[in-house]
Parts: sequence; C-alpha cells; structure tokens
Amino acid sequence: MKTYDIIIVGAGPGGLGACLKASSLGLKAALIERRTRLAPLTRACSEGLLHDEFYFGDSVTINKERGAIDFKQTGFSLSYTGKTREVSSLINVSRSGNRMKLVRENGLPLHLVFDKGRYLEENLERAIQAGTSFFPNHNVTGIETSPDGVTVHTDKESFRARFLVAADGHNSLCARFAGFNRERKFYGTLTADCWHITGFEPEETAHIHLLEGSDDPSVFCVCPRVEEGEWSVVISGFARNLEHQKRFEQVQNKSALSKYFKKVQVIRRSACVLNLMEPLKNPCRDNVFIIGDGAWFGQTSNTHAALTGAKAVECIHNALQNSFRGDEVYQPYRNWWTGNFINYLKVPGGANMFELLTANELDEFFSYMPNEIVASMEPKKAQQLLGAFFQKLLPDIQSKNPALVQKIAAIQMQPTDEAWQEKQQTGFPVSSIVE
Repeated sequence: MKTYDIIIVGAGPGGLGACLKASSLGLKAALIERRTRLAPLTRACSEGLLHDEFYFGDSVTINKERGAIDFKQTGFSLSYTGKTREVSSLINVSRSGNRMKLVRENGLPLHLVFDKGRYLEENLERAIQAGTSFFPNHNVTGIETSPDGVTVHTDKESFRARFLVAADGHNSLCARFAGFNRERKFYGTLTADCWHITGFEPEETAHIHLLEGSDDPSVFCVCPRVEEGEWSVVISGFARNLEHQKRFEQVQNKSALSKYFKKVQVIRRSACVLNLMEPLKNPCRDNVFIIGDGAWFGQTSNTHAALTGAKAVECIHNALQNSFRGDEVYQPYRNWWTGNFINYLKVPGGANMFELLTANELDEFFSYMPNEIVASMEPKKAQQLLGAFFQKLLPDIQSKNPALVQKIAAIQMQPTDEAWQEKQQTGFPVSSIVE
C-alpha cells in the first residue's frame, strides 16, 4: 500500500490549492481524482470569479503579466494564463420585461468569467512537477480512520497517509464515508440543466435571470462564458417535476428574453443535482479535513476553494512539525473556518421573495426600480447594500401598494427552517445523503 503525508481527494480548485501548498512545505502528497482529464469541463459548473473584492477572509486579483490568480491578503497564488471576460451587471427580469439591474460601484465589473478547465489543468501540471503523485480515474469506495492515520480505498487500490484532505466538492463522498454528514441539517435538493450555447445576443454582457415567481419556481439564468459569443443557460429549481427542456423552449420563443435568442446552437448540455446541507461547524477531526463540501455556498467553488485547501495543509504541516496531538491538531484551521465561514453566513437564508411573489407581483415590484442599483456578488456586502436600498424604496411602494409591501415583509420575517421546509420535503430523503 502506498503511503504519504497527505492524501488529497479531488482535483478541483480546493484539491489543487492543497497540493501546491503541500509541495511548497515539503510534504509528500497523493492526489486522487475520478476523472482522467480535467478539461474540458463536461458538467454544469460555475466559471466565475469575484475580482478584487473581500470575500470569506481574502480577495483575489488576476495578474496577467505573471499568469496568476493571487490572493491579496495571504499571498497564496495559483497559475492562470487564460482569458477573462468582464460581466458588467446582474439583471433580474420579470415576465413583462421590467428589470432590476445590479451594478458594482465605480463602474467595476460585477464579476469575471474565466476558463476553469484551463485553470485546473495548469495547476495540476504545476502540482505534478512540484512532486504531487497523481492518480486519475480512481473512484473512492471507502475510508478508514485510526489514531495514527487514514486509509482511502478506491476501485483500483488503497492509499495510506497521516491526513486526508477531502476536496471532492459538493455532496462529498469522503464526507459521507467519514461520517461528517450525521451532524448536518438537510435543506433540499437543487436540480439544474445547463446548455452551453451561441446565438444569444443581449444589449450588454450581463448575468441575466428571468424570474416568474410562484407562477414558475424555476430560475432561468443566462451567463456569459469566457469566449466571445458563448453563453451558459442554467435552469434550476427545487421541485421534483421541473420540465427544464420545456422551460428552455418557452423562454427562447415566448418570453421577455425571446428577442435576444437568434440562431441558437447548442454546443453541449449537462446537468447536476445538489443536496444542500448546512455548513459544517467542525470540518476536521479523526485526521480528516473536509474542505470542498464544508460550506454549502456555491460561490466558494472558484474564488476561495483553493484557499481552504491551502489553509488545511498549513494546519497539517504545523501539526506534523510540532507533534501535536488531539484537538490541538485541528484548532488553527477550525478557528479560521469558524471566523470566515460559520460566523460569516450561518444559514442559506430565509424565504426568497423571488420564489414566493407571483409573476404579476414581481412585474409591479420591478417597475419601481431605478435604472441601476449599486450592489455586489459578495453575499454579506450584497445583503448590506440591498437592505439599505430597499429600506429607502419600500415607503414609496407602500404609498402605492401597501398589500405588496406587507407580503414582502411577511416573506422576510419567515423563519429559515419554515422557509426551507417544503424544499426539504420535496428533496431526496435525508437518509439517502446522511450516513
């Protein structure tokens, strides 16, 4: 059986960040990955970056001269020599075409899109050159923990190490096998279909949501891809009977967005199913660090997943260097995690008015919006900016439609558990995702 200081499962941003940090600290690392190649991406996947905006304890910038994505506060860096594309705004569109347009202050792009497949392959090559042992096309089938280490079984062979960094993303098999999901609350099952297309031609390079509220609870999302003229269309929702193809055709042919669909060509179609659970309050114990599935927030997947991997390996290196035992092994990472994730956004939020208002109510609500609203894609800042904006806007709406304001207020006051109850019931049974 092959033995290492660290086994890392998953060659996404988190796993590769862990590999690069391990090599820089002189640790012997094995990277286990179920795919043979990391690009092109063949699954529904976000390819966005929050750029130069403080987020979960750090911010990232693109350094084109060095071919790098840099973390400003920690000094950590990953390779990227590919293209980026600026996304100017997020535009929520109602059924009749009224808009709620969110922009960042000072004319900055709301976020960037990049070539994630290239990003992964560049950093995988760098990690291998630095000494990481790479084992592609391996599927994890089991995990055994003991006081002195972890054994990871795959469908091909077994590996032994002092520590395991589980970076296998949302709905992590490692989290299940290691028993971490027993302590987590289940929120619901999100299903999504994704079309990679050409032939969508809006007036600006914006991230666009078509929202029809309780009349159609699915969200129709169109986002630019890094290549000019290419877009991702994502239809997502929590109901079991969402007819994604029918919804795509309806929006393309008979909606407020129809005028932007020209001669559509589908390059690729993919899908995903995500079981959403509360963030892990304790993501590390028994020589295992859960990083990719530790937080439910999808936004961490590109911008900050690499940092969670690097921080976990720093903690492991510190424990090995100082012969730490028991809880002192994990405390530095746990403190960082608690400060930047658990205390940052504790739950996915309460009721969503964009799901619970009717299409006509959303039409009216969006009709009161100014041309632009200063906002952010960073969750905490977004809450603060939009909260302050709506506090000023609602008295005007109150004078015109007090019933609408009353309904919005009731939605905002709904307890989180109550808001997610229906999604929990329509999702996959908890027993199927929790050991």
